[in-house]
Amino acid sequence: MKKRWWTVAMAGVLAAIGAWAQGSGAAEAGGEGDEEYVEIPEEVLRAEVGDRGAAEALMARVREGVPRVPLEMHAEVQVLNKYGKRVGTWEAEASLKPDRERGGRKLRYETGEGAMEVWLPEGAGEGAVYEWQGEGQGPGLGDGVGGADFTWEELGFGFFWWTNPRITGVEKLRHRWNCQVVELDGPKGETLRLWVAPSWGAVVQGELARGGTVEKRFEVESVTKVRKVYMLSEMTVRNAATGGRSRLKLGNLRMVAPDYTEEEWKAFEEPVRW
Repeated sequence: MKKRWWTVAMAGVLAAIGAWAQGSGAAEAGGEGDEEYVEIPEEVLRAEVGDRGAAEALMARVREGVPRVPLEMHAEVQVLNKYGKRVGTWEAEASLKPDRERGGRKLRYETGEGAMEVWLPEGAGEGAVYEWQGEGQGPGLGDGVGGADFTWEELGFGFFWWTNPRITGVEKLRHRWNCQVVELDGPKGETLRLWVAPSWGAVVQGELARGGTVEKRFEVESVTKVRKVYMLSEMTVRNAATGGRSRLKLGNLRMVAPDYTEEEWKAFEEPVRW
């Protein structure tokens, strides 16, 4: 078995685990011991525009939202044409677990051809590390999976560790969340723009631009609650040039340990639609 290592600050775009939904889902779920959502006034958020320290602190909160409990799930990427018709599907079994040797967390996708492991570090200063486990050189990190607009880089979720975060504005999304707009620099000259709801430290949507031109737009459609953990369960990426769409779905979300009864799992798992 051959292995190929990439050390990158993920030259990809938006898709996220955990930090997307850490609070956004809680705002919908309500009750069951969830922390009450308290909106931060727009004028307070605007006062932090251009504040480098505030931007770094906000992204630190976002990174902390990536779950630390061992999880397993089924990943599916649906390829849609501009009319919304499905024209392809890619599937993999995935897991997200603490890395006890290096610290941080390890994300793993297993397919029929091999497995891609992504190490997500603690804190800032390091980029995600990609390791292909399988025959040959493996796929390129910029390759679309199954013909989709999602790439391996994007499925690694390492964009949270991109550099030079800055808060450039404030916008209200979906008539409910006051979001700070955060921009980050990718390793290949990209600009990633995230709409983050500071009340939760959760990313609501994003877009990738290159040379001032937007290439992709991302929007979270739904999240799933497993006990106190909120995970992205469905997200759409739109290709700004072609009008094509791809949909990432994470299903069969489950904690690896400890073992729970069927009744307990029914209480822990709670789908959330925005």
